[in-house]
Amino acid sequence: MTTQTKTTHTPGPWHCGYEDLGGETLCYKVYGNDNQRIATFGRWNGVGDEANANLVASAPELLKALKRVRHAFYVDGTSKALRLAFEGTKEIVAKAEGRGE
Repeated sequence: MTTQTKTTHTPGPWHCGYEDLGGETLCYKVYGNDNQRIATFGRWNGVGDEANANLVASAPELLKALKRVRHAFYVDGTSKALRLAFEGTKEIVAKAEGRGE
């Protein structure tokens, strides 16, 4: 028996943007597909908050991929289903690591 859960977060995909606040100060932001701001990360101390913003921006796609893999493993139970479930995950990981979108 499978149970459906209602998604209560802002639907994806999400994307990153930034605002130059002058000097070395950047403010990274994560936006939903309707340009609604999801999160803000400041870079006042030189720490890589851009990486945090990229990881958060990929959250909806990571969640969707994980659900596909769980379904393929627990419900379908075939190696073909698992291979299909993992398609596209390389790009999602690259986005989470800030290497592409």
